[in-house]
Amino acid sequence: MADDFAHEPTRPAPAADTGPSHVAEGDTGDPADAIERDMAQVLAAVETALFGGLSEEFTIGRFRVERQLGRGGMGVVYAAYDPHLDRTIAIKLIRSDPSGEGEQAKARLLREAQAMARLNHPNVIHVYDIGELDGDVYVAMELVVGKSLTDWLRAELRPLEQTLQVLSDAGRGLAAAHAAGIVHRDFKPDNVLVGDDGRVRVLDFGLAAPVSTSEFDGGHEDDEGLDDSLLGEGVVQAVVRNPTRPATGAHPSLGLADGSSASAPRPRTPSGSFEALALTRTGALMGTPTFMAPEQFRGERSDARTDQFAFGVTLYRAVYRKRPFRGDTLAALSESVCAGRLVTPPADRPVPEGLARLIERCLATAAEDRYADMDTALEVLERYLPSAERERRGRRRLIAAVATVAVVGLSAVGVARTVWPSQPSGIPAAGRCALTQAMLDARWTPELRGRLELRFADAGASKDWAKIGGRLDDYAAAWHEAQRSLCAGELPSELDPLADACLETRASELQAVTDVLLETTDDHLALVGHALTSELGKPQDCRDDRWLRAMPSPPKDAGVAASVQALRLELTRAKALLRAGRYNDAERIGKACETQALALGYDPLSAEAYLFLSALYVRLGKTQAARDTLVKTARFTEASDHDWVRLETRVLDAKLLGFDMVDSTELLESQIQGLTESLPGTDRLAAKADVYLALKEIAHGELEKARDKALAGLQVLRSEDADTTYATAVATLALTLLGRYAEAHEIINETLQTTDNRHPDAMFAFGIGGMLHMFEGDDERAVELFTRAQAIDDALGGQQTFQRGTALAYQATSLDRLGRFDDAIASYEDGITLILETHGKDHPLLARVNLQLGTTHLRAGNYEQAEAAFEESQRIWSGSHAPHSRALSQPLTGIARVRLEQGENEEALDLLEQALPKLEEVSGHPWEAALTKFYTAVALAKTRGDLDRARTLAREAAELLDGGDGQTVGPGFDPLREEIAAWRERHGE
Repeated sequence: MADDFAHEPTRPAPAADTGPSHVAEGDTGDPADAIERDMAQVLAAVETALFGGLSEEFTIGRFRVERQLGRGGMGVVYAAYDPHLDRTIAIKLIRSDPSGEGEQAKARLLREAQAMARLNHPNVIHVYDIGELDGDVYVAMELVVGKSLTDWLRAELRPLEQTLQVLSDAGRGLAAAHAAGIVHRDFKPDNVLVGDDGRVRVLDFGLAAPVSTSEFDGGHEDDEGLDDSLLGEGVVQAVVRNPTRPATGAHPSLGLADGSSASAPRPRTPSGSFEALALTRTGALMGTPTFMAPEQFRGERSDARTDQFAFGVTLYRAVYRKRPFRGDTLAALSESVCAGRLVTPPADRPVPEGLARLIERCLATAAEDRYADMDTALEVLERYLPSAERERRGRRRLIAAVATVAVVGLSAVGVARTVWPSQPSGIPAAGRCALTQAMLDARWTPELRGRLELRFADAGASKDWAKIGGRLDDYAAAWHEAQRSLCAGELPSELDPLADACLETRASELQAVTDVLLETTDDHLALVGHALTSELGKPQDCRDDRWLRAMPSPPKDAGVAASVQALRLELTRAKALLRAGRYNDAERIGKACETQALALGYDPLSAEAYLFLSALYVRLGKTQAARDTLVKTARFTEASDHDWVRLETRVLDAKLLGFDMVDSTELLESQIQGLTESLPGTDRLAAKADVYLALKEIAHGELEKARDKALAGLQVLRSEDADTTYATAVATLALTLLGRYAEAHEIINETLQTTDNRHPDAMFAFGIGGMLHMFEGDDERAVELFTRAQAIDDALGGQQTFQRGTALAYQATSLDRLGRFDDAIASYEDGITLILETHGKDHPLLARVNLQLGTTHLRAGNYEQAEAAFEESQRIWSGSHAPHSRALSQPLTGIARVRLEQGENEEALDLLEQALPKLEEVSGHPWEAALTKFYTAVALAKTRGDLDRARTLAREAAELLDGGDGQTVGPGFDPLREEIAAWRERHGE
């Protein structure tokens, strides 16, 4: 809205001389500028003669009209008072026209109102109400004191950063429209309002249409393309040929798509020229020629990239203060635009090179050469804003995005029939089916698939696209099958709203995947594509009676219900970002959803938000943060009886318990089993739980149980075409500790060869690969893999603190065996520091690391340090394990070895006799038992004890290291083998 909307408009004399100070930017004296000046004056005179003021008060609906703000050939805009909300608003009223044009204008107005009503964004004008008055349509909307972007730019020469801030805000409004599935098709400075409150709004969606028109839509008559009779004619001729729709000199603000105005004309303005030609009658130009993209001139269908072109024109004019394309007739302008003949930027308006490239790309002749979407273009634009402003906008945009989704998320099916059974749809079955079908039709189109295929080809990843694209196709096919079944009445009608909500969530999941893929750089494209598509949900859930009925009770308030669904769609994007490795972006959205969910007071949604954040923190290795957040998840889950979140919380608990290696997981396993049996479609979650719980079994020496769980989970995940990197690593670890190296290699080798360094589980996989080679005695290869694991963490920004600490600790063992004691000790200490940082001093892994550190100190002759490390290992395991636990045998053996080196043989034997019985508890790696048995034999011999028993123990130790029952003890333990063999030879074996 312009200034005129805030005050009674003043109509200047039509021929008034405004003077040079009002010359528009780029007024270079060319013929088009002269035409603009003449037309502005002529049209101002015409409007002054035709339209008078408001003669008497009247009401429109509940609104009391106060004054007229402006009018055009088809309608009028008033300021009115809303007694219900005690505020002044603007009302646009379209008057009926016996010629038939009025009905088309009504349709355009309704389309505009519907488009704008679906948006709730700070940078889009707000629509409050729509109705009819004596056959005329009216729209009640926000009344804002301010001026058009045209006037704002003209008022003074502003700093570049200030101009870019305003343009960025306008772009965000446009991006919000695109997110709602709306193309503006007439974006220009006259349709952007800079409010006196500093807020920028995009308005006048009278030309707006859905981004893609589904087959039941029937299209619009306005989409038929150019009127050839207009080509080659000048601007004045074009206007005169359409005299019933005067293009006034006013900022149209809330004006009609046909060019009528909502405010008084100004004497000198670009309007009345190309800018004023928003010709929307059948067969005419769609848009304003100066801002039209090549595809509009060619009469082709517009999409979001068409708006991006108009934004580029606006940006060019704002930055360089001149038009990007020359042409004093429609034909000449069309030729310049379609040929891509940009005017050379003026030398006296230097801009950063990157900004210049941004403008050029927005103005690319071919739509596919422009940015994938407005958000991507704006990310580049906002690099040129001050850093504080960038941070502020990031926070504000996130909040606005959540608020926007709250309204637009359900636009395909209508907010009035949101997601819950308590709200009857009121939509006939055929219409409902068409609407639900449109959910995916607009999100997975042949054009989008083609763009993605081309992107993968350009990135050299066509082979990857074959699988990734196939997954997306299969997902879309499954979605359509579910949708058709639901439309056929497969489920009871009371489940229709829940089923539709499920369909929309699944459709949005696909959209989140494709959006993130379009945002991903070429070098990450294949990796991200596999990560995203391997974790897609199942559309068939939407037709599962049990699955739907397991959802929590809905909110009773319709507005809250819509907001809940909207936030769930935001969480869907956050999950995609998490899987893509964009952790900071995922966390920002997740925290915003948490805040909004708490504000809504709907406990199931709060549980879902906390569950997402917990999963994120687990991924980042922030175990304490994950644990704290899971406590909140559980609280809201129990309050809302949300079984799905309850199950996922238990599975995530299992992953944390695997990391923490604690006892007493029987109850957790029982809970997971009960939930997976009572809920449908839980095979993947159950498989993940098996994999996570296998780590706990490993920690307690139950290696065969661990192997069985990990392999069972791995098999299910493979059958589900899910990502198996983590499961493969856990299964490999179990097999390695069992000494089954050949089987371990069969599982892990392909993963090590094919896993991209940037895969979120790559560090874990390469670390486990290093352990396998370490146990086999290939310490050079082990160090190489451990080093690669750390390099992966470096490339990801050093976020995997716990896993890095683990890799450093096990790398140290290989460094020790290579004789690099100082390097080994430094590596141990660095690893311990990192594990302490994330898990505290009592984490069971620190017991294992201190055990290894003690061994290295012992080999290096550092007996005092060795004993301290073994005692720390014993302290930690004593706190987390039962007194008879096998794990406690190892630090006891370590301390005994120190005593043997110090000549304290009796004390050493006493410690070893305590350790031996603990070896019988559970299965473990053969070398552990071999080590304890052998040093017991050594102590017996040194104390003149039972030599026959000593020989028996030494023989048993040798047999353990020789392998049995498929267990292999690799060359890494050759030094121990040789020591045992030498002892046996000396003692008559």
